Amino acid sequence: MADSTNISKSDLALAGSAPGTFVVSRGPTQIPLTDPRFTWDETTGTFTADGVSQLTVRDSGGQVYNCKAYGARGGGAADDTAAIQAAVDAAGPGGTVLLPRDTYLISGPITVPERVVIRGDRSIIKRAPQIVTTTSAPVAIGANTITVTARNGLRVGHYVTVATGVPLPTIGGRVASPGTGYVNGETVTFTGGLAPGGVPATGYITASGGAITGIVISTQGSGYVSSPKPTINTVAGVGGVVVPPWPEPNYDPRSHRILSISGNTLTVQGNFTVGFSSGAAVYTVWNGIASTGGGTRIYDLIMDGSRAGWTFYPWQCVAEMSLTGDRYMVQGCELYESPGEGIIAFGNYNSCLDSWIHDINGNGIHFSGVMNITVLDVVVVHGNQDQSVGHGYRAGIAWSNEISHVTCIGNYVEDCLNGFGAIKDTTNSEVTLMGNTIVNCWENGISLKCGTTDRAPKNVSIVGNRIYQCPIGIIVSHTQNNTTVFPSQVLISDNLLEDNVVGVDLNNARYVSITGNIFKGPTGAGAGPTFHVRFSRSKHINIANNTLLGNRYGVYGGDSLTENLRISGNVITNQYTQSVVIAGAKNCVVTDNILSNDATVINGYIGILAYGPAGITGNKLSLDNTNGGVVGIYLNTNMNTYTSGPNVQGNEIRGTSQNGIRTGEGQAVIANNVLTATTTMRNDTGIVTTPAVLTFTRSSGVITGVTVVSGGSYSVRPNVYASDTTGTGASFTATMSGTAIASVAVNSGGSNYTNPVASISGNYVGTNYQVI
Repeated sequence: MADSTNISKSDLALAGSAPGTFVVSRGPTQIPLTDPRFTWDETTGTFTADGVSQLTVRDSGGQVYNCKAYGARGGGAADDTAAIQAAVDAAGPGGTVLLPRDTYLISGPITVPERVVIRGDRSIIKRAPQIVTTTSAPVAIGANTITVTARNGLRVGHYVTVATGVPLPTIGGRVASPGTGYVNGETVTFTGGLAPGGVPATGYITASGGAITGIVISTQGSGYVSSPKPTINTVAGVGGVVVPPWPEPNYDPRSHRILSISGNTLTVQGNFTVGFSSGAAVYTVWNGIASTGGGTRIYDLIMDGSRAGWTFYPWQCVAEMSLTGDRYMVQGCELYESPGEGIIAFGNYNSCLDSWIHDINGNGIHFSGVMNITVLDVVVVHGNQDQSVGHGYRAGIAWSNEISHVTCIGNYVEDCLNGFGAIKDTTNSEVTLMGNTIVNCWENGISLKCGTTDRAPKNVSIVGNRIYQCPIGIIVSHTQNNTTVFPSQVLISDNLLEDNVVGVDLNNARYVSITGNIFKGPTGAGAGPTFHVRFSRSKHINIANNTLLGNRYGVYGGDSLTENLRISGNVITNQYTQSVVIAGAKNCVVTDNILSNDATVINGYIGILAYGPAGITGNKLSLDNTNGGVVGIYLNTNMNTYTSGPNVQGNEIRGTSQNGIRTGEGQAVIANNVLTATTTMRNDTGIVTTPAVLTFTRSSGVITGVTVVSGGSYSVRPNVYASDTTGTGASFTATMSGTAIASVAVNSGGSNYTNPVASISGNYVGTNYQVI
């Protein structure tokens, strides 16, 4: 039959090993369709013989195994673990298991061998509540038995681990939402997350102006094995959310299957790698679907993790799906309320498509030891809700180690610690992130943040994504500041980054291209300490053809370890404080950018601020001239700190209210810039340079004299030139009276001058510019 998921009564003529027959799964008897013992339920899609739903149906493409034919009841009350596992075992490699639409309760993993297809038909597999007890005797390292104070429903086949609770740390925590109306010192109650016999911690909040600023643990308590749920005891505060620091419990990271029970002594599979004293907590833990071979397919299945009934859920042994092997696929599934991870994926050439993962304590999808993976059209919302799940790298879609050639396209990630991350290891290279939407993640939208000294990713393509409302949109960083290992060869192109505190953040990165992106942030005083692009200790960086709107800073950074930096062709508009800041970078050019602002800027705004050697050429600045203290290009306050100064040529600066170009003490080349008549040039000795006005007399193309109409004001004696489209060879010497030009002598009249215009230059400021 064409569709083994939806079996209709009309298909029965094709079923069975002979026309008009079907097969009873618990025996070889073939029963004709006309047999009075046969019934068909159109609602549940099941066959019944002798009142027992125990039938499977053969089709031309393989065998379909209905879990209800193996005793599954559905309804979400009875434990259907054994029945579903029986259907899977009967199907075996190459078979298809059907779960007719219903709710199935499980108390342990469904172990799926290779090449089995699970068709969920939007059925729900619901996780049973966690069973908790305590040890009545120590558990030694290497032991495989546990003696418990009470069995509390434990049985053979359950999976367990052991953990010892610890006190809550006294400092740390995070303010997820500051709220309003809170008073400093209001108390916090820390509930949940305790092992049996644990003592709750107590604490209070710090607040300023009604907003929560921090969380303090005053008494540590003891016995926490997962992050407690804090409640703020407030009178008028609303909207505040605090996340306390979480403990690192001592636990065995593996789940152990109970093989036998004698009295209160459990014999388990596998030896314990961690020892425990009497009174330690014993928990049931398991993965919902545990694929053990390649080629598994899981379609249209819903996993309900029932996290409210769970206290302890380490990532190593609590996930809704744990998939091992190559060439598996998850499609059209929904996973929610997981106490641990959503999907943890091992193996190669695997894919997750068109699925929804939401409201879970751990990562949505967690890669570990995989290659050639595709994640397409997956939604992950409200992940990483409890950091005590563990694992150092937490995200809606998370990388662990030994992961390469991952492609993520068209996914949506919201309200997770990171959107995609942490792509932080040499073995995490070869990544494509394209067309994804990332919203309101608490640390980073996309994280290439490395912390291990000798490891960093490379060959990462981040193209066409939309990233909103994150502290950092995209971070490419090595926190160890390693000079030989660093994230490199990263393409950040054609993304839309809006309302992030930092759009793109580079630290100790190499060979990064940031091109064609649109950055948008708040304008005016509400911009706060925000940056579109921020960089430090980075080399070989190209920031080109981006559009940057708003925020306090546009492109900002640099130091003596930053070099080979090009900032070109960008449109940079309405930054509140500074649009481009280059601090001491070597081999740096700022060229052919367009900068503009309106009256939203701060008094003291600077278009381009350069410290040390930089080439600043061909930029066009159109800046507000109604707000006081606007400077076009500012060349440091003390350029003598650097061995060479900036080269500022060919820029056009219009509308500044203070200085078009301003310099500090030191060397600079300033030539062929065009300023509006309302701007000036100055240096920090206090001498303001204004242009002289000179006219020429000539005879037969030869300049014969120079008339000083206005002497201007200069910090050093300038040189005078005659700019002309045809004339050449004229030279002049200026005589000063104080800071003004008193007269100009003609040393050589040159030839072929038709319409000479005076230009004035020197070796400091005010050199060779034209005022219009």
